[in-house]
Amino acid sequence: MKERPILFSGPLVQALLEGRKDVTRRVIKPDWWRCLDPEDPDDRAKAADQNPYGVPGDQLWVRETHALCWATHWPDLPHRVSPGYSPSATEPCVAYYREGFDRAAPRWRPSIHMPRWASRIQLEVVSVRVERLVGGMDDLEAQREGFENIEEFRRVWDQISAKRGFSWASNPWVWRVECPVLEVHCGR
Repeated sequence: MKERPILFSGPLVQALLEGRKDVTRRVIKPDWWRCLDPEDPDDRAKAADQNPYGVPGDQLWVRETHALCWATHWPDLPHRVSPGYSPSATEPCVAYYREGFDRAAPRWRPSIHMPRWASRIQLEVVSVRVERLVGGMDDLEAQREGFENIEEFRRVWDQISAKRGFSWASNPWVWRVECPVLEVHCGR
């Protein structure tokens, strides 16, 4: 079993925590294919075996927006104590960003900078396959992605991916990773 990090935005972290998300799609950049033909089913199977998200049984640890802070200063934020510490006014812990938090907030750090020990969500890889974004989507798949319907998924996909050249209309090749939540570690 291998562990790998995976980044999620705030709303998608919330969907994971609420049990509304167990699938994620990630763009396969065109240069990744190298000598493989994405239109060939055998090559798609080879690609799935070489994907960056692992094989069934592997685990993904979620990187999310977070802050190193003091639990007593921001008691209504979900937090996790760093190894060997207990929350107090002088002992640091990790706070996890929550949408709509309106009090004086800690200094938020981007998800890419989250260390492994600070991660609170562990996912288990159940399956990985290669597919076209549009061809594999319907309302049920959009709901498994944590959205109400395919239109909401399409809108958010374009907000995130269109500026990088992978819009819904371009119908990019994606990794479809089925990865339900295995564990959530949080001090509260």
